[in-house]
Amino acid sequence: MKVYKFLALNKIREKIRLIKNMYIPIVGLIIFLAMVLGIIGKDFFNIIKSIKMFDSKIYFIFFLCMLASIICKMRKNSMPQIVVKPMTLYLFNTRKIRDVFVLKYAFFVIKYVLLSLLLAFCTCGSFQSNKYVMVFGGYTIYLIEGLLVSWNIYNVIKQSYIYIWKAIFVFLSILTLTSCTSVIIEFINLVCMILIFIYTAKYLNINYLKYENDIKYLDKVLVAQNNNDTILLNQYSKEKIARKLYGKEYMPNFLKKYPLVWKAVISISRIGKLPIIIGIVCFSLTFMIYTLPVFWSIPVLEFKEIRYFLLIFGVFSLFQFSIQAFFKQLSDLVEKQKNGLYIPFKLSKIILQFSIIPTIYIIIMSVIVTILLKSRIYLSIIFGVIMVMYIWITMYFGIKNKNLLNKIYTILSIVVFLLSSILMIK
Repeated sequence: MKVYKFLALNKIREKIRLIKNMYIPIVGLIIFLAMVLGIIGKDFFNIIKSIKMFDSKIYFIFFLCMLASIICKMRKNSMPQIVVKPMTLYLFNTRKIRDVFVLKYAFFVIKYVLLSLLLAFCTCGSFQSNKYVMVFGGYTIYLIEGLLVSWNIYNVIKQSYIYIWKAIFVFLSILTLTSCTSVIIEFINLVCMILIFIYTAKYLNINYLKYENDIKYLDKVLVAQNNNDTILLNQYSKEKIARKLYGKEYMPNFLKKYPLVWKAVISISRIGKLPIIIGIVCFSLTFMIYTLPVFWSIPVLEFKEIRYFLLIFGVFSLFQFSIQAFFKQLSDLVEKQKNGLYIPFKLSKIILQFSIIPTIYIIIMSVIVTILLKSRIYLSIIFGVIMVMYIWITMYFGIKNKNLLNKIYTILSIVVFLLSSILMIK
């Protein structure tokens, strides 16, 4: 027990040193949060109290937020969620290390329970609501399942096992999405979580070589933060980018025949994802402002017309930022070819293969936006077809005739902005 006590004390000391070095940003963040709560806090609790029954729309929004958070941690090259000090691997035997991991699981369970209590209250509006327990259980189980699945994916060695765990996660997500409607489904979801936990705690083979390398890196970053060493932190941030590029990427046989499709996937996932993330965040924020009454008490946002305009801007940002990110990656590839990079394809074939992934992305985003906005099907089809045409025009003329694209780009952007409003027609 003394060993666990010393580990806990060391963790507390690290947090205290970190707070001492970062107290100015922390104080600024606290002041900002206090200002935000002062503006919307009172109205927020009044709106929550006015919710007398389960709200499926809020439940779906929270589910999407949790899903996005879990997916970000589910990549094989992501950092581990269960982190211990590197020396722990040398001081303890395998059984003791598993006990430490179980304590880490317990910490995450407590954190998820507290978070789920708040989310369930926001969803049902009251602790006495009939569905409060089911919603609370659904949130808690799903968060724990996401932790366990991502931890298993982190430790797998064979690529096929990743697909198995991802398929399991899809099944668990479907259970969670429908668990609020049936006690039986929630019970099945709970049984699945318990089985995964037992497997993870007792039978999971930790990839110690990879794990030790990652926790040593995280420990270096923590030491630099505690010492407020910005030079080392900048160096470690560059090292993190290089670590993601390390290793052999798995490529399906289909993509071996069309290598530029795979090149598009790699380029966008490594370098060009920031504008895409910004577009998704803009749409998510404007959608929440438009649909959740808690934001309507903020000055200016009380007018429906302004919320309507912001939502159109969010839809426009979602597609426009993404298309610009895709085009930049294609433009950089063509520029490298002009500077001497050998690519054994004609320019038209490069554009064709590179545009497949952006087209699939645009179609998927169009379907998701259609579902969220409850748009008419024929308007959604028109919007999707025009957006696909827009991305192909941008890709083709941006490479073949950039001067022409520069002349008509503003007009195309205005057209896309106006098209974003047709999805709002009921």
